[in-house]
Amino acid sequence: MTVEELDTPARAATATYVYGVVDAKAAPEVDASGVGGSEVRVLAFKNVAALVSDVPVPIRAKRRELMSHSGVLNEVGASATVLPLRFGTTFPDTDAVVGDFLEPRHGELSSLLAKFEGRVELMVKAFYHEEAILAEILRDERRIARLSAITRERSPAQTQAERIELGSAVAAALEARTKADAASILDTLRPFALDVWVDETPMEHQVIRASVLVQRDRVPDADAALSTLAERNAGRIHFKYVGPLPPHSFVSLSPGGA
Repeated sequence: MTVEELDTPARAATATYVYGVVDAKAAPEVDASGVGGSEVRVLAFKNVAALVSDVPVPIRAKRRELMSHSGVLNEVGASATVLPLRFGTTFPDTDAVVGDFLEPRHGELSSLLAKFEGRVELMVKAFYHEEAILAEILRDERRIARLSAITRERSPAQTQAERIELGSAVAAALEARTKADAASILDTLRPFALDVWVDETPMEHQVIRASVLVQRDRVPDADAALSTLAERNAGRIHFKYVGPLPPHSFVSLSPGGA
């Protein structure tokens, strides 16, 4: 090993990170910092373009990096149609982005950009306020109210059967309310929805987690409708509403194929 080699710092391995795909003519400049604090630029091939940056590898799925990935897509998606790729998508260099992705899949990407032109995703999550929904069930269900009174007035040893029955009855009533409230939320959004995706993963006190695909110019109407619904359910359901977003739930785009 020579002295010159000792004095030369090791060069960090880098890759070309791809955030998403946009129309080359409509691609905006990106102010947001990319993964690892990198600069984001547009790499075009004919009428399609990839949002890319040079990043050190390996990439770790830390919150800061995940937020950077989302930040780039959200900034671009605020004014342009963007097809998002999953976090951590990299190629060896820009030549590989073009040669292995943009060029061989040009037709597919062009079609997807046309399909999703002007369309964005709105995501809604709704959760019950536990005390409020249990009080509502107790108020509305006579059988449950009767069983609850019995278990309060007598000892656990005397009311083992009633407690089991009460637990089952409450669970059934909660399930019925959840289905009804979830349907009401979807019914509110369907007039604006071009497509709907619902996460069926069960979660305690969750009413629904869903996304709808809407035309960008219908977003204010969807906002107003959901705001009215949230006001009607104030105190019993907590809503978290996010958007407009790139259509993550409706585009399955990966470097190896859709």
